[in-house]
Amino acid sequence: MAFYISTVILLLISIFTSHVYSYCIQGPLTSQRTKFGNVNQFCEYNNIKVLPGSSFKLATPDCIECKCSTQGLQCCGFGFSAGVVEAPEGCEAYNDACNLVFVKKDNPSELCFPPKSPNKPKKNMKDVKNKKIAN
Repeated sequence: MAFYISTVILLLISIFTSHVYSYCIQGPLTSQRTKFGNVNQFCEYNNIKVLPGSSFKLATPDCIECKCSTQGLQCCGFGFSAGVVEAPEGCEAYNDACNLVFVKKDNPSELCFPPKSPNKPKKNMKDVKNKKIAN
C-alpha cells in the first residue's frame, strides 16, 4: 500500500510540476566519551540523538526521513519536503500533512490543476482504411 501511495505521489508531482529538485542532507557520526571512559557514538538531528543502525521519520512540518549509520546521518525529505517544486502557473504548493498539493493563488481553499494540453487531431478512419500497407 505504501508503495502504491508513493508511486501515485511521484506521478502527480511529475504531472503537475515542471521542475523538482531533491532535498537530502548529511551529518557526521558524533563520538562522545562518558565520565567512565566509554565512547558513545550517535547521529543528531535537531537535538534528536539516534544510534547507528536506527532510523526515524518526522511528520509535518519537517516531512523528513533519516537513517544513522557508522558513516553518519542521511536525511531526505518526502512528500511536501521532497524538494524544491515549481508550481504550475497561477498555483502554489501547499503542505497537507506532508502531502504536496497545489492550490490556487487567488483561492487557497481550491485545488489547482495545470492547464490541459491541446488535443491531437484524430485520424479519419476512412483515410486509414484506404492506405495500402507496404510489404
